[in-house]
Amino acid sequence: MAVTEDGQVLGNGWIWRNGVRVSLGLKGSGTAINRKGHVVGSYLTGEWYNAGLAIVPVQHAFVWQDEKMTDLGTFGGLNSYASSINNSDQVVGVADSSQGRQTFLWQNGVKTPLASLVSATSGWKLESVNRILDDGRVLGIGSFQNGRHIYQLTPQPDGFYTVTDLGQLTGTESTLSLSKFNDLGWATGLSDFGWSNVGGMADIQAVLWKAGTMTALGNLGSPASYGLGLNNRGDVVGESNSQSYRAFLWRGGMIYDLNSQIPSDSGWVLVDADAINDAGQIVGHGMIEGVHRAFLLDPTDDLSKRFRLTLRPAPISTERGLHLEVGNVPAGQITLEASSDLGHWTAFATTNLNTNGTWTIAVDGAEKSVLFFRAIVKP
Repeated sequence: MAVTEDGQVLGNGWIWRNGVRVSLGLKGSGTAINRKGHVVGSYLTGEWYNAGLAIVPVQHAFVWQDEKMTDLGTFGGLNSYASSINNSDQVVGVADSSQGRQTFLWQNGVKTPLASLVSATSGWKLESVNRILDDGRVLGIGSFQNGRHIYQLTPQPDGFYTVTDLGQLTGTESTLSLSKFNDLGWATGLSDFGWSNVGGMADIQAVLWKAGTMTALGNLGSPASYGLGLNNRGDVVGESNSQSYRAFLWRGGMIYDLNSQIPSDSGWVLVDADAINDAGQIVGHGMIEGVHRAFLLDPTDDLSKRFRLTLRPAPISTERGLHLEVGNVPAGQITLEASSDLGHWTAFATTNLNTNGTWTIAVDGAEKSVLFFRAIVKP
């Protein structure tokens, strides 16, 4: 499951928005959704492949836009999978070819191998692609200098990408698995720490990978926990063993059973939490009255106190007629940036903090070409 910043929920073959559940109308599962309500994932094509010992179904990546599904195909191989979509409808994923599995970028109806957009002398092998950001940067895991590393691809004016190493991963793919990334390049998943002292069970723990450092997040009482989603604050959600599986939230060094954060008479047992957005909304699966259901948890804090970025009309004297306001600034460093193409961002040279705790920036002659704005917050 996934949840957008404005509270749209993506489930298994459906989306939920404004209180209405809409079916995607296909046999498959979505992996990501953007603010337009466009979805990517993989679906069963209806074909089957004889693998010798077994007959397996064929799956293709898809993008679902405005109630229409587009099959993204492969590179001549069998299967493909889409992992992420940004608000400009750029899609990333992996697709089979005669040379093996390749990562890809799909945009404007064209699917391109990511390896062909990176210098052949970079030394990188892009093994997985996990996220594409609104400015076009791509995050994933690859092989570099005989190790597994997290990479960041940054788009350039000529259409190619430069590669940045965000840190080497400890362990092998079988002992450390990271699947979900946030906009800062942090990731969550799980790591195998060997054997625990509880019943001879394997010690598998959810982890947070941040700036080259791995933090084990613990569990709810019995070995095994799994990180399934995170936001840009570094909050992690997932599932953990207890007397049975329970959904958890890890925040600020503490792991919480989400069942302890809802009314005790709700009737719900929250089994897993799959995603959390920056507003703190959490989606996952649970049981109520013996029936399996998806859930959305809304924080009960005061919404008016949350960080916000707003574009408003400005006084007539302002040439472009816009003000950018940033309210309820969180603790940490904040940078305001502007862009004309979502690919190249420039920080504002000055900011004026108002007495009410907001920044107001007149967007006039110096920023005529500016179309997009963002606030970068580093906790």
